[in-house]
Amino acid sequence: MDEAQQKEQVLKEEMKDCEAALSSLREEKKKCIAETIGYKKELENVRKMVEDQSKVRQELFEVAYNCSQFEHNRMAARNPLLSLEDFHCLLLF
Repeated sequence: MDEAQQKEQVLKEEMKDCEAALSSLREEKKKCIAETIGYKKELENVRKMVEDQSKVRQELFEVAYNCSQFEHNRMAARNPLLSLEDFHCLLLF
């Protein structure tokens, strides 16, 4: 084998190694993309849960406020001298 053939053989082997490395990197890239898509879906699910929690908190606040107003109105009907501040003081006990 002359020098040119040896260099050609070395280059062919290096090319094979590079192609194998490239193929491996492509597979790793596919896995990373799939993983990223999974993370994005998970993030969207968490965002939706947080949004739903926020809506539920708002609804609970509104219900509590309405109950408080109802109770105040009920007590005020029994005792017309009861102010809203007095009512809130009663709620603390």
